[in-house]
Amino acid sequence: TPNFNFAPRPMAPGQLGNFRAAGFNILNYWTTFGSRGAGDSIEFDRQSHKLVAAIDMIDADVMAIMEFENNGTVAADSLIARLNAVASDNYTPIINTANPNSEPIQVGMIYKASQLTPIGSLIIDTIATWEFVTIAQKFRHIPSNNIIGLVAVHYTFKGGCFGAIGGNQDLNDGQACNNLRRVQQSQRLEVLLSALEDSSNAAGWIVLGDFNAYTQEDPIDMLRDSGFIVLD
Repeated sequence: TPNFNFAPRPMAPGQLGNFRAAGFNILNYWTTFGSRGAGDSIEFDRQSHKLVAAIDMIDADVMAIMEFENNGTVAADSLIARLNAVASDNYTPIINTANPNSEPIQVGMIYKASQLTPIGSLIIDTIATWEFVTIAQKFRHIPSNNIIGLVAVHYTFKGGCFGAIGGNQDLNDGQACNNLRRVQQSQRLEVLLSALEDSSNAAGWIVLGDFNAYTQEDPIDMLRDSGFIVLD
């Protein structure tokens, strides 16, 4: 019988200020059963219960969400209804319904209306470099009156090369498939953030999401070299 010695869990990060942002890949939250997400209502209830408990415990003022089913606002509304039934503060979803991607999953945001007020329209970046359309939104943080920008991204996944060529093949360097495309997505993110910073009066922009890359891999190295600060 194997005997495992586990490393101690790190301490939960403290909240130094009065604003908390987070990113969460909710792994195929689908209200359509029998495809990517839950197979039936029983599985869906179990999935929803776990997600609601986790999001409620994180207690973020704003959260980037990856892998809502791409069915307009249906999946997001379902999760928010369950979350607001138990959370101490109600959340509001932000979903790109104007120009959604053709993929079966999508990126969204949720925020506490008691803490944040959206400013202007949702910014939608549909350039083909993205597999999943990237969205950005400015908010006024009510307690501080500061303006904060949030970008939600979902980089191309590592698994399955599916006919990939060149730098998108698994080069056996530990970065798996589609690394070149993730690098190109970081390049696009740099351009997008530069434009957002030039055109807004936000105190700062936070990028949250699923980068499908570890902190020492090429896509993150590129962002760090461009002046992005990686928050641990």
